[in-house]
Amino acid sequence: MIQDPNANRKEIHLHLNQLINDANHLNQQNASLQAEVETQAQILNSSANGPLLTLTASLRSIVQGNQEAIHIHQENQRLQEAYQASIANILNQLLNRPAPTTSTNTGRQSTPVPFTDKFKGSEGDLTFMVFKAQLQAQINKFPHAFTTDVDKITYAFQCMAGAPARYFAMLFNGQLQDPQGLMRNYTLFLKTTDHMYGDQHSREECEHKLNRLRQANGTF
Repeated sequence: MIQDPNANRKEIHLHLNQLINDANHLNQQNASLQAEVETQAQILNSSANGPLLTLTASLRSIVQGNQEAIHIHQENQRLQEAYQASIANILNQLLNRPAPTTSTNTGRQSTPVPFTDKFKGSEGDLTFMVFKAQLQAQINKFPHAFTTDVDKITYAFQCMAGAPARYFAMLFNGQLQDPQGLMRNYTLFLKTTDHMYGDQHSREECEHKLNRLRQANGTF
């Protein structure tokens, strides 16, 4: 199942916005502390002739401000490194994301659409001979969609209706046992379909006409 690329982009966008907001917040704190340090420095300069207690308090305030500024700077660095690593990871995911599977030079999806004119056996106009030929044409056209016999049988079933579809549906649903592995062997599946719903009458008629031609011409 292909993951929705839009959902992935939204998640990435939200994550980037959170990182940017965190960075902006830390920058604001850094600017505030720098302003506090400058204020304390001004107080220190203006109170150079004041009591020793005021000087000590000012120095402590400056030291604390510097320590907080260093801490914020380190946190800023860590956040920027995490941001850069996140961007690199996102780019790597985008570059390595597999492209949608399409048939060569057509732009169409690699899984063919089932026939509009379904095979219904004697109930329909589509003969088994034509049905089998159309299946083979699709298999040749979309080889990557039919890598196993089960893929071919599943597609053939989707192209059926009426009596053939009802019979094979019971096999698909497990309502009938399949001791011969009919639903796993494409050749056997076609032979069974031909035997049960094929053009028996048409074949007999063709063989009768051929026999008459042989008899009329001596050899054929």
